[in-house]
Amino acid sequence: MKYRILSALLAILLVFPFGVLAETTPNITTLEFSKIESAMRSYNPTVIALSSSYSKASNAMDDTQLKNMQTVLGGQIAQVNDTLDDATIDYTATPYTVTAVRSRYVVYDAANKCYLYQSGAGWTVINPTTVITAPQLTGIAADDASRNMDYQNYLLAMNYQSQLATISSSISSLTTQKNDLWKTAIQLEQNTDRVITMAESAYLGYFTILKNKNKYENNLAMLQANLKVMRLQESYGMVAKSKVAPLEVQVKELTATVTGLSSQLTACKQQINILLGQDMNTAITLTEITPVEASVLNGINYESDLTSAVAQSFDVRLASGDYIQYEDAKRSFTLAFQNAFKDIQTKREALSLQQDKLVVAKKSYDVMTLKYKLGMVSKMTLDSERYAYLAQQDEVKAAERDVLQSVTTYNWLKKGYKA
Repeated sequence: MKYRILSALLAILLVFPFGVLAETTPNITTLEFSKIESAMRSYNPTVIALSSSYSKASNAMDDTQLKNMQTVLGGQIAQVNDTLDDATIDYTATPYTVTAVRSRYVVYDAANKCYLYQSGAGWTVINPTTVITAPQLTGIAADDASRNMDYQNYLLAMNYQSQLATISSSISSLTTQKNDLWKTAIQLEQNTDRVITMAESAYLGYFTILKNKNKYENNLAMLQANLKVMRLQESYGMVAKSKVAPLEVQVKELTATVTGLSSQLTACKQQINILLGQDMNTAITLTEITPVEASVLNGINYESDLTSAVAQSFDVRLASGDYIQYEDAKRSFTLAFQNAFKDIQTKREALSLQQDKLVVAKKSYDVMTLKYKLGMVSKMTLDSERYAYLAQQDEVKAAERDVLQSVTTYNWLKKGYKA
């Protein structure tokens, strides 16, 4: 929509509190999901820049502050690019090739100041005027996590670069922006919310990676136990070496997968640290989410919430000067709100199913434990059942996070923000 004024964001950046940012040294070592918004508003450099008051914006429209903000954003971009600049790029043949220690989807070429992404069998320089789509899933957890982390960091870099690119045009349009400060105030909150939701997505993404890591660690433990038995049998001549070798390869493969997922957990925390405005290697603990209470879900009033949300919608309010665009914005926002409400119901049903499966898994594990105590099954059989039970516990936690994500999206829409 034309009301997404490119320079509106920078009008607010003019009142960036540089003294406060320079003196503030965040040291967040523990973070809860419910505290992300307050932490971001307190420490994220971009959010701090956007949080300056409406009155200050009207009195501080000069290019000095813009140039200062340009420096800060440049530092943010450089820090994000560092997470993507760890690969070797060969331009000698088309398509280009990239060599890296982990599976990659996006890399940054500092020498040529460009981004490349994997397209088919080769690599392609990303057109600066376009944004690429999310990577296709490969089915390999470590690779998918690595590639998705590249994509999220690339989006973050694009977000900062988009802001940086508008500085020059904002300088020439300050007078116009003074007459449109109400639009700028809306854009302030819209862009603030966008950065906060990026942090929320990274937080939940961390636990998705952790779930996969737990699953593969359990599989690895079972394989290692089997391998130990096979090697013992081999030592007594009961099985041939050719029977043991494939299992050894599987153990190596799973070990590599677990190692890769561990690296992705570290990278995810680094991304969150960057968003919090602190050193990317700060030791930070992300606490497991608190499940949404059933009373909260049962208390959702769709009709009432929709009426309030449309009135609060940033897009609808920005389109108020044009009837056709205003009606289009209302329809678009209403559809998004309706889909968010339906998604809560879908995710809630999925959670209920996983909880039912957990009850069955617990009973199976209890039965197997009793059989083991009676000498009816081996320790390996018991461990297998235990790992299945632990895996189902993780599935329930994942479903709880999905419900939280849906409710969070719904609540942002209630406040007027549509991603």
